[in-house]
Amino acid sequence: MVEHYGSQCGYCTPGFVVSLFEAYYRDGCREPWQISDQLCGNLLPLHRLPADPRCGHCGVGAARNCRFADKFKQRLAAPLAPAEALAYAAGAERFFRPTSLADLFALKQKHPTARLVAGATEIGVEVNKKFKAFPLLISTEAVPELIKITKTAAAWRIGAAATLTAIEGNAGREFPSVAKMLRVFALPADPQPGDARRQSRDSLAHR
Repeated sequence: MVEHYGSQCGYCTPGFVVSLFEAYYRDGCREPWQISDQLCGNLLPLHRLPADPRCGHCGVGAARNCRFADKFKQRLAAPLAPAEALAYAAGAERFFRPTSLADLFALKQKHPTARLVAGATEIGVEVNKKFKAFPLLISTEAVPELIKITKTAAAWRIGAAATLTAIEGNAGREFPSVAKMLRVFALPADPQPGDARRQSRDSLAHR
Protein backbone atom coordinates (compact mmCIF):
# COMPACT_ATOMS: atom_id res chain seq x y z
CA MET A 1 0.00 0.00 0.00
CA VAL A 2 2.86 2.37 0.76
CA GLU A 3 4.66 1.63 -2.52
CA HIS A 4 1.50 2.33 -4.56
CA TYR A 5 0.34 5.29 -2.45
CA GLY A 6 -2.68 3.32 -1.30
CA SER A 7 -2.74 4.47 2.33
CA GLN A 8 -5.78 6.56 3.22
CA CYS A 9 -7.26 7.75 6.48
CA GLY A 10 -6.92 6.09 9.86
CA TYR A 11 -10.29 4.40 9.45
CA CYS A 12 -9.98 3.23 5.85
CA THR A 13 -6.39 1.99 5.82
CA PRO A 14 -7.09 -0.71 8.45
CA GLY A 15 -10.08 -1.74 6.30
CA PHE A 16 -7.78 -2.28 3.33
CA VAL A 17 -5.33 -4.24 5.45
CA VAL A 18 -7.99 -6.50 6.94
CA SER A 19 -9.59 -7.06 3.52
CA LEU A 20 -6.22 -8.11 2.11
CA PHE A 21 -5.53 -10.26 5.15
CA GLU A 22 -8.86 -12.07 4.71
CA ALA A 23 -8.21 -12.47 0.97
CA TYR A 24 -4.89 -14.14 1.65
CA TYR A 25 -6.58 -16.86 3.71
CA ARG A 26 -9.62 -17.39 1.45
CA ASP A 27 -9.38 -20.04 -1.27
CA GLY A 28 -11.74 -18.10 -3.54
CA CYS A 29 -9.44 -15.10 -3.85
CA ARG A 30 -6.52 -15.99 -6.09
CA GLU A 31 -6.99 -14.27 -9.44
CA PRO A 32 -6.39 -10.55 -10.02
CA TRP A 33 -10.08 -9.94 -10.74
CA GLN A 34 -11.01 -11.63 -7.44
CA ILE A 35 -8.59 -9.43 -5.51
CA SER A 36 -10.03 -6.39 -7.28
CA ASP A 37 -13.50 -7.59 -6.28
CA GLN A 38 -12.26 -7.95 -2.72
CA LEU A 39 -11.15 -4.33 -2.61
CA CYS A 40 -13.75 -2.66 -4.83
CA GLY A 41 -15.89 -1.50 -1.93
CA ASN A 42 -13.10 0.05 0.08
CA LEU A 43 -13.55 3.79 -0.24
CA LEU A 44 -12.55 6.90 1.56
CA PRO A 45 -16.15 8.22 1.73
CA LEU A 46 -15.07 11.80 2.40
CA HIS A 47 -13.47 12.02 -1.04
CA ARG A 48 -14.90 8.95 -2.83
CA LEU A 49 -11.47 7.59 -3.71
CA PRO A 50 -11.59 4.03 -5.08
CA ALA A 51 -9.12 1.38 -4.00
CA ASP A 52 -6.01 0.92 -6.11
CA PRO A 53 -6.09 -2.82 -6.98
CA ARG A 54 -2.32 -2.90 -7.48
CA CYS A 55 -1.93 -2.66 -3.71
CA GLY A 56 -3.88 -5.88 -3.28
CA HIS A 57 -2.31 -7.76 -6.18
CA CYS A 58 1.20 -7.01 -4.94
CA GLY A 59 0.41 -7.46 -1.27
CA VAL A 60 -1.42 -10.78 -1.51
CA GLY A 61 0.98 -12.14 -4.10
CA ALA A 62 4.07 -11.16 -2.15
CA ALA A 63 2.67 -12.61 1.06
CA ARG A 64 1.97 -15.95 -0.61
CA ASN A 65 5.53 -16.12 -1.90
CA CYS A 66 6.98 -15.69 1.57
CA ARG A 67 8.46 -18.70 3.30
CA PHE A 68 7.70 -18.49 6.99
CA ALA A 69 5.86 -20.42 9.67
CA ASP A 70 2.30 -19.16 9.35
CA LYS A 71 0.93 -19.40 12.87
CA PHE A 72 -2.38 -17.85 11.91
CA LYS A 73 -2.95 -20.49 9.22
CA GLN A 74 -2.32 -23.12 11.86
CA ARG A 75 -4.94 -21.49 14.07
CA LEU A 76 -7.46 -21.49 11.22
CA ALA A 77 -6.93 -25.24 10.77
CA ALA A 78 -7.69 -25.92 14.43
CA PRO A 79 -11.28 -26.56 15.60
CA LEU A 80 -13.06 -23.38 16.61
CA ALA A 81 -14.39 -23.40 20.15
CA PRO A 82 -17.86 -21.92 20.68
CA ALA A 83 -17.93 -18.38 21.99
CA GLU A 84 -18.32 -18.27 25.75
CA ALA A 85 -20.69 -16.15 27.77
CA LEU A 86 -19.15 -12.84 28.75
CA ALA A 87 -19.98 -10.14 31.26
CA TYR A 88 -17.38 -7.38 31.10
CA ALA A 89 -17.29 -4.18 33.12
CA ALA A 90 -15.13 -1.10 32.64
CA GLY A 91 -16.04 1.73 34.95
CA ALA A 92 -19.73 2.40 34.52
CA GLU A 93 -19.90 0.59 31.17
CA ARG A 94 -21.07 -2.99 30.70
CA PHE A 95 -20.76 -5.47 27.84
CA PHE A 96 -22.62 -8.77 27.80
CA ARG A 97 -22.40 -11.74 25.46
CA PRO A 98 -25.13 -14.28 26.22
CA THR A 99 -25.01 -17.78 24.74
CA SER A 100 -28.72 -18.54 24.67
CA LEU A 101 -31.90 -16.79 23.66
CA ALA A 102 -33.25 -17.14 27.21
CA ASP A 103 -30.18 -15.39 28.62
CA LEU A 104 -30.50 -12.66 25.99
CA PHE A 105 -34.11 -12.01 26.96
CA ALA A 106 -33.20 -11.99 30.65
CA LEU A 107 -30.41 -9.45 30.08
CA LYS A 108 -32.65 -7.25 27.96
CA GLN A 109 -35.35 -7.36 30.61
CA LYS A 110 -32.83 -6.45 33.30
CA HIS A 111 -31.22 -3.75 31.14
CA PRO A 112 -34.01 -2.39 28.89
CA THR A 113 -31.86 0.50 27.63
CA ALA A 114 -29.05 -1.78 26.47
CA ARG A 115 -28.18 -1.71 22.77
CA LEU A 116 -28.08 -4.98 20.87
CA VAL A 117 -25.01 -5.30 18.66
CA ALA A 118 -23.89 -7.81 16.02
CA GLY A 119 -20.44 -6.70 14.95
CA ALA A 120 -21.31 -3.00 15.16
CA THR A 121 -18.00 -1.52 14.04
CA GLU A 122 -19.82 1.75 13.42
CA ILE A 123 -19.88 2.27 17.18
CA GLY A 124 -16.20 3.18 17.00
CA VAL A 125 -17.03 6.05 14.66
CA GLU A 126 -19.92 7.20 16.81
CA VAL A 127 -17.69 7.24 19.89
CA ASN A 128 -14.71 8.94 18.26
CA LYS A 129 -16.51 11.40 15.99
CA LYS A 130 -19.89 11.95 17.57
CA PHE A 131 -18.80 11.46 21.19
CA LYS A 132 -21.67 9.10 21.90
CA ALA A 133 -21.66 6.87 24.96
CA PHE A 134 -22.77 3.26 25.02
CA PRO A 135 -22.94 2.29 28.68
CA LEU A 136 -24.79 -1.00 28.02
CA LEU A 137 -24.13 -3.32 25.10
CA ILE A 138 -25.43 -6.85 24.51
CA SER A 139 -23.82 -8.87 21.73
CA THR A 140 -25.91 -11.40 19.78
CA GLU A 141 -22.90 -13.13 18.18
CA ALA A 142 -23.04 -16.21 20.44
CA VAL A 143 -26.80 -16.85 20.49
CA PRO A 144 -27.29 -20.05 18.43
CA GLU A 145 -30.89 -19.25 17.50
CA LEU A 146 -29.85 -15.90 16.00
CA ILE A 147 -26.79 -17.01 14.04
CA LYS A 148 -28.19 -20.28 12.72
CA ILE A 149 -28.78 -20.76 8.99
CA THR A 150 -30.93 -23.76 8.03
CA LYS A 151 -32.54 -25.00 4.84
CA THR A 152 -35.96 -26.60 4.79
CA ALA A 153 -37.92 -28.13 1.94
CA ALA A 154 -39.76 -24.85 1.44
CA ALA A 155 -37.36 -22.10 2.47
CA TRP A 156 -34.11 -20.91 3.99
CA ARG A 157 -34.24 -19.71 7.58
CA ILE A 158 -31.58 -17.14 8.36
CA GLY A 159 -30.98 -15.87 11.88
CA ALA A 160 -31.09 -12.14 12.42
CA ALA A 161 -27.45 -12.11 13.60
CA ALA A 162 -26.05 -14.35 10.85
CA THR A 163 -23.04 -12.79 9.15
CA LEU A 164 -23.00 -11.90 5.46
CA THR A 165 -20.07 -14.26 5.02
CA ALA A 166 -22.08 -17.14 6.52
CA ILE A 167 -25.08 -16.34 4.30
CA GLU A 168 -22.88 -16.27 1.20
CA GLY A 169 -21.20 -19.54 2.17
CA ASN A 170 -24.45 -21.38 2.87
CA ALA A 171 -26.87 -20.07 0.25
CA GLY A 172 -24.56 -18.69 -2.42
CA ARG A 173 -24.45 -21.80 -4.60
CA GLU A 174 -28.21 -22.23 -4.70
CA PHE A 175 -28.81 -18.54 -5.23
CA PRO A 176 -25.98 -17.09 -7.36
CA SER A 177 -27.73 -13.74 -7.47
CA VAL A 178 -27.53 -13.54 -3.67
CA ALA A 179 -23.83 -14.37 -3.74
CA LYS A 180 -23.28 -11.71 -6.40
CA MET A 181 -25.22 -9.15 -4.39
CA LEU A 182 -23.24 -9.89 -1.23
CA ARG A 183 -19.94 -9.64 -3.08
CA VAL A 184 -20.77 -6.08 -4.11
CA PHE A 185 -22.69 -5.22 -0.95
CA ALA A 186 -22.57 -1.45 -1.14
CA LEU A 187 -22.06 1.33 1.31
CA PRO A 188 -25.14 2.66 3.12
CA ALA A 189 -26.91 5.73 1.81
CA ASP A 190 -25.04 7.89 4.32
CA PRO A 191 -21.62 6.22 4.54
CA GLN A 192 -19.31 6.77 7.45
CA PRO A 193 -15.50 6.49 7.48
CA GLY A 194 -14.47 2.87 7.74
CA ASP A 195 -17.48 1.40 5.91
CA ALA A 196 -16.46 -1.32 3.48
CA ARG A 197 -18.11 -3.72 1.07
CA ARG A 198 -16.99 -7.22 2.02
CA GLN A 199 -17.50 -7.76 5.71
CA SER A 200 -14.06 -9.16 6.42
CA ARG A 201 -14.62 -9.04 10.13
CA ASP A 202 -17.36 -11.68 9.68
CA SER A 203 -14.82 -14.24 8.56
CA LEU A 204 -12.18 -13.46 11.15
CA ALA A 205 -14.04 -12.00 14.09
CA HIS A 206 -14.02 -15.20 16.13
CA ARG A 207 -10.41 -16.21 15.37
